[in-house]
Amino acid sequence: MEDRQLNPQSKWENLRHDIKSKSVSLQTAVGLLQDRPVSEKREILALMSEAAKDILRYVSELEKELGSGV
Repeated sequence: MEDRQLNPQSKWENLRHDIKSKSVSLQTAVGLLQDRPVSEKREILALMSEAAKDILRYVSELEKELGSGV
């Protein structure tokens, strides 16, 4: 997500969208794991780990937004 000044509601909506998008990516990646060679599984797992970290960061940002009264 870009670092730009957004009104609180827009930021909230963008964070929700980003979480949904990353969640779908994780679901898709889980489906790809089956019947893949180990090397591909490692690559997929690395991507899944990054997506999970992004989700955690976005959730933390949502928590901050809630603290600011959104």
